[in-house]
Amino acid sequence: VSVKKANGETIVSKATSKIPGAQTNIDSSGAITTTVKVIKTDENGVAFEVKAVTKTDSKGEAITRFERVNITTGESEELDKTITEETPFEEGNEVEVEDNPIEGLQIKVNAKITRDIVVE
Repeated sequence: VSVKKANGETIVSKATSKIPGAQTNIDSSGAITTTVKVIKTDENGVAFEVKAVTKTDSKGEAITRFERVNITTGESEELDKTITEETPFEEGNEVEVEDNPIEGLQIKVNAKITRDIVVE
């Protein structure tokens, strides 16, 4: 997302994935949501998807979260938000999603912080 500031400066926020198959959707407000899914199996042998979701609004501010979906039942639960919707990462942020073979799905954020944020 590119945002042109009043002073003429252009700020770019971006989300990238090192995992093939990422899905990107743009809604009518201009918000861009990128979702990355990986299939895992729990200790009981139940298959589920873990999703890493990044939503960047039209101002370039971003929130991120993890979700888990039971493949058999379709039941979904939010596992973790990395930051609240009320205090998103500021414009100019860079979000990267990767699947670490040891630690699993990860969201890495590089952002300038000039105001209070709430991490969940």
